[in-house]
Amino acid sequence: MIVAFLAQSRRTITDITLALFTVVANACAQALESFEHYRTIDSIRLGLEERIEKRTAELQEAFERLRVVLDSVQAGVAVVDAETFKIMDINPAGQKMIGLAHSDIVGRTCFESFSAAHPGDCPIVNRGLAESTDDHTIKTPGGRSIPILKTAIPATIKGRPCIIECFVDVSEQQKLAKLREDVERMTRHDLKSPLAAVISLPEAMLADPALSEDQRELLRTIHDAGVKMLTMINSSLDLYKMEAGTYKLRAVPVNVTLVLASVLADLEDLALSKRVRVRIVHEGPNTPATPAAPDEPAAPFYLLGEELLFFSLFANLIKNALEASPKGGQVRVRLVPGSPALVAIHNQGLVPDDMRSRFFDKYASSGKDGGTGLGTYSAKLIATNLGGEIGFTSNPDDGTEVFLRLPAPDGEPGAS
Repeated sequence: MIVAFLAQSRRTITDITLALFTVVANACAQALESFEHYRTIDSIRLGLEERIEKRTAELQEAFERLRVVLDSVQAGVAVVDAETFKIMDINPAGQKMIGLAHSDIVGRTCFESFSAAHPGDCPIVNRGLAESTDDHTIKTPGGRSIPILKTAIPATIKGRPCIIECFVDVSEQQKLAKLREDVERMTRHDLKSPLAAVISLPEAMLADPALSEDQRELLRTIHDAGVKMLTMINSSLDLYKMEAGTYKLRAVPVNVTLVLASVLADLEDLALSKRVRVRIVHEGPNTPATPAAPDEPAAPFYLLGEELLFFSLFANLIKNALEASPKGGQVRVRLVPGSPALVAIHNQGLVPDDMRSRFFDKYASSGKDGGTGLGTYSAKLIATNLGGEIGFTSNPDDGTEVFLRLPAPDGEPGAS
């Protein structure tokens, strides 16, 4: 059409022909433009397809690596729906511990499989924790009990709120811990025989009238150190029995005012080194209007229990209070009569945030040189075996106060 048009004489070209030619020319231009756009889009499409294919291969490889890791790790790993608490997926190690096939576990709730929590009290969902760790025991279909340590964290998978649960079998660790405790208990027991000689020999030598006063003082120091060591060994053996639930309490009225005086005498060097003053405050209707003079005996305050247990209890808590107190501060011990009676030990320090949830846990310690994490743990054991309870409060305005509610004998100061 274009060739025929060009072959015509310009005089013979009509307006209609020009209009038709214009339409055809525009259509050709649009076709050429569309063709260029198509080539550009097709080039972009091919590039995107290559990138998607490459990215898909990378994701598949990453998924396969992750699956190999999860299938090989000796810890159980499970994905739990945060709304229904049903198990969505679990690795082979978790299946082995629970003792069921993958198809039998998926769809069960975590509460009936490996979680110590209860519906309505999930640490992650209901309490809003960013991480939760607890002990639990898995009961297998074959009747085996497997102790586990489990950690849970929140996660989101494809916009769906989930909980990632990781749990490990701690059977061997518990066996090793039991073996260590047995060895320590036997060692402490065997130490008592040589200590008897350390204590009795100074006693025999003190009978010699020819000894000077300095020599007598040295012998008394050796004797007292031996007695304290024997007391510590007996106390540790008692704590072992408390942990095992076999301790037999022989409760009698004990004047804890005298016990506290003995504790403060032992901790005098620590208090002086920190320039911390320790005050014992009696509260209640029979409290004297004015404090007793330094040379007057302190008012008695009786609790039901054993003197050695009260000594260990207060020694641990007051030592902790002195160590936590700022230099030049004050530790206050309040004795409040009642049924039960209240003993509260206050210092101006603050319990670290990472210690608050595990303040009374075994081996729990934070930023404390030489700390064993056994002080508050043993205090809780003793308080429980005395038939009492223990707790604490801690905030920047009021400092920290550990409070004990303990049985008191009827008709004695300490009982209401």
